[in-house]
Amino acid sequence: MKKFIGISMLMVLLFLSGCGTILDVIGGREGMIFGTGTFEDGIQDKKSTFRSNEDFLLEAYSKKAFGTSEIKITTLKNDNNKEEIYEEWYDKVDPTWNEMLYEFHVVDYDGEYEPGDYIVRIFKDETNLLVEGTFSIEE
Repeated sequence: MKKFIGISMLMVLLFLSGCGTILDVIGGREGMIFGTGTFEDGIQDKKSTFRSNEDFLLEAYSKKAFGTSEIKITTLKNDNNKEEIYEEWYDKVDPTWNEMLYEFHVVDYDGEYEPGDYIVRIFKDETNLLVEGTFSIEE
């Protein structure tokens, strides 16, 4: 009987993991996803490499609520493992949120990124890292 229950529980976990990882089911997800789509529909095509003239979105997930009404978003250019601040800005969020969809790069508004590898870090309280992700701009 214990073997049957154990196998049944494993099958349920495997079924649930089809909708995300087991960690998503148990404790929520954490991380950052980039891709293309619209703000209304969200990310439709997840990817981490973009053309310099391509608009893209960011989804950020934290296991805990952001706990602040203002976040700092820092984009660093990662050139041969040397990180240099590319741009930084602040944005308003609801402190109860633990996830967000953000129109991260709109070419008509932001201009084009230089080719290379980038790191995005979202902070609360200037130094408390909430989430981090990476993307690349191809030549």
